[in-house]
Amino acid sequence: MDSRNRSRSPDSDRQPSLAVAKARYDKARRISHELQKAFDNLSREVLPETEPEEECIEPDRKSKLALASLGAARKQKTELQLEIDMIIQERDANIIPPSDAAIRLRDANKPPDLRRAGNSLLLRKRIEKWFDAYHILIVPINPRETPIMRWRIDVISSSIKTTRWADGPEGLGGHLDGKELIFPNEKRPVSRFMYFHFLMALIRIKDTKQHGWQDIWARYYQQRPFPTPGNYMRKSMLLALATHFGTADMDIVGSWITDNGFDSPLTLTEEETQEVARRVHEAVDQAIDRAERERSIEDSDSSSGDEDEDDEEYD
Repeated sequence: MDSRNRSRSPDSDRQPSLAVAKARYDKARRISHELQKAFDNLSREVLPETEPEEECIEPDRKSKLALASLGAARKQKTELQLEIDMIIQERDANIIPPSDAAIRLRDANKPPDLRRAGNSLLLRKRIEKWFDAYHILIVPINPRETPIMRWRIDVISSSIKTTRWADGPEGLGGHLDGKELIFPNEKRPVSRFMYFHFLMALIRIKDTKQHGWQDIWARYYQQRPFPTPGNYMRKSMLLALATHFGTADMDIVGSWITDNGFDSPLTLTEEETQEVARRVHEAVDQAIDRAERERSIEDSDSSSGDEDEDDEEYD
């Protein structure tokens, strides 16, 4: 039989396809890396580098358009898609096992990590859960300080005041109120991260009709703990978050936004702004639910441990 008429095996078809996928991926990666270098160089010209705890200045419209014209984000997206295609080709050609392919595909599709230095706080486990559940705030001790170096805890939930976070005479949640945070070095969290948490916490305690929310709102209406440390969020977004589900008194919210919000060259329609606000509100609710579930599990485990110790002593 003429070898030219023989049917080719599926594996022989896969190998050229895999080679093509690898070649395309390598080319896209080189282009992406070259564009990234150009992007970084231009970024340093239009937006000076800042430390994680420092506030970022939003670039002007021309600078943004210049950066966007490079098409770096589009090329990176192409590179990512080709990488995914190559992983699938390797899996189908039995070069890598399906389990490894699943891990690599998951990692390739993973969004950028938000847990960078400026968006992080090292807190004791119990206090961290209270922060995630919006039971406590972290606000500047001196809001006129630049950069803000001293921060304190404000307890805004009466439900944690009699709950222990540590042993000792001052180990109750209520004892944390007004307590200054101690940092191991000169690094500090980004102020706008704390401001976003502050704003969402106050919106939430009114949204959920938490006991005493009026007094808490009155306190921060008078104090304004974040007066002028920087431009944190777009004014339109702040207003959308504040008015979502009709949760906020606009006069008071306006006092928080003054000097803290900024208008951006990026224009969103009212519907787009409301949709983003809805998603942010939903994400905050989900984060709080996770924190509360983890807290319940820990409390349950702690209670079980105490009961086991009591049983052992009784035996």
